[in-house]
Amino acid sequence: MATGGYHYCTDGTVTVYPPTDSNAEWTYSYDYRVHVADRYNWDGNKSTTINGITVTDKELQELHRAGLAKEYDLVGESSIQHGTGP
Repeated sequence: MATGGYHYCTDGTVTVYPPTDSNAEWTYSYDYRVHVADRYNWDGNKSTTINGITVTDKELQELHRAGLAKEYDLVGESSIQHGTGP
């Protein structure tokens, strides 16, 4: 719930192999991973409901001003995924 909207992208490679003497079909292999990024901050005009309690960004801004909350960047990436196909 804290992430809300975020940005993501995928990078990877696909390699295609032509038929061989032992296999008449084209085949392929791929490797990819996903990258994610978000700025955890409070815009002041959003809210969310957690366990029946509505919490506004304005309230979270006040926690930040009091030194009880902090804005930060959320970044990460998946492990490399691999696969093959006929």
